[in-house]
Amino acid sequence: MPPASPIATIRAAHTTDLPAITAIYAHHVLHGCASFEIDPPSTEDMTRRMDALRARDYPYLVAEQDGALIGYAYAGPYHPRVAYRDTVEDSIYLAPEAAGRGVGTALLGALIAECTARGYRQMMALVGDSANTPSIRLHQRHGFRTVGTLQSVGYKHGRWLDVVLLQRALGSGDRTPPRQALNPKDPDMPRPPPATATLPGLDLQSCMRDRVLGPGAMLLAGRARATATELVALIEAIARSAPFRRMSTPGGRMMSVAMTNCGALGWVSDSRGYRYMSRDPLTDLPWPAIPAAFASLAGQAAAEAGYPDFMPDACLINRYEPGTRLTLHQDRNEHDFSQPIVSVSLGLPARFLWGGLARTDPVQRIPLDHGDIAVWGGATRLAHHGIHPLAEGTNALTGRTRLNLTFRRAA
Repeated sequence: MPPASPIATIRAAHTTDLPAITAIYAHHVLHGCASFEIDPPSTEDMTRRMDALRARDYPYLVAEQDGALIGYAYAGPYHPRVAYRDTVEDSIYLAPEAAGRGVGTALLGALIAECTARGYRQMMALVGDSANTPSIRLHQRHGFRTVGTLQSVGYKHGRWLDVVLLQRALGSGDRTPPRQALNPKDPDMPRPPPATATLPGLDLQSCMRDRVLGPGAMLLAGRARATATELVALIEAIARSAPFRRMSTPGGRMMSVAMTNCGALGWVSDSRGYRYMSRDPLTDLPWPAIPAAFASLAGQAAAEAGYPDFMPDACLINRYEPGTRLTLHQDRNEHDFSQPIVSVSLGLPARFLWGGLARTDPVQRIPLDHGDIAVWGGATRLAHHGIHPLAEGTNALTGRTRLNLTFRRAA
């Protein structure tokens, strides 16, 4: 028998998955406290439940490995009253053999992305049993905060059970009204269409590396990998019009990293200081436009991290070779600090230096792999960050180089 594949795929659920879903849920009903049901529902019952959720366009996902379904997750209404319409509640169940392998992390990350794309603004988690620390910590790693505990509200397996309430904002949360104004005469008014019609396959090894870096800051692992070949080809085309160059600091020190730009504005540095310019000082021509594929990727990543409607007008492109680095710095040359930074890593792996608002704050060293995207804003918008000296290596797409796209709203 061949060894099991280390990769699991997260995809939308099909009706053919229901027997496996029913079996997984039955195990938790009979042996666990995550569900407060006592008697396992039938496949017909689970079919009706899935149909009801999908009829209202709630996401329903499964994790599949080597042809076997090993977990599932879905979002549903937090409360039936109409004013709760922008809040969802998550549910995640794993096959016993999938516990501790990052499958829950991958499912929850994908579920958050799908709910954000559909325009929901808050996600609630009701964790049965306050001793269920794996589920509580899973949600906390994805930005949930504990907002309360319902004490001894359930009795199962011979003991009283608490319910821990956790909450996470989606998209812009409560900073803006919903995309569609509420019509009290039409409580079943359809939601805006999701940003993506179908959920692309997500590999487990990438999604399990998703992490919250700080308030308003996330690492979205592997999100650019599927389009990396197109992105690199577009970078090469941009560099033919606006060549890579090594800029100097205002103090006269030559930077080790080569840079260029695309967009309405380009970031430059020389003896006159750090600033944005609408024309390339090397050619006196406007910077190349931001390609549609760049803008789409930046917008999707920003939305997943909680910053919807991000429209960058500047993209700094850095080219690293082994030994080059970027020292700790803040992005302070933009006019609107309410807009996030979206940073896309391509090619050789790197170590991302992630500090605090003060240069003397402790610094984390976070591994960045090909296709990873870091997004930060809000309370961490002015966090110090940089890149540790790049190690020797070769990437099949970029050779001995690492490319980085930094999207900003400069004007």
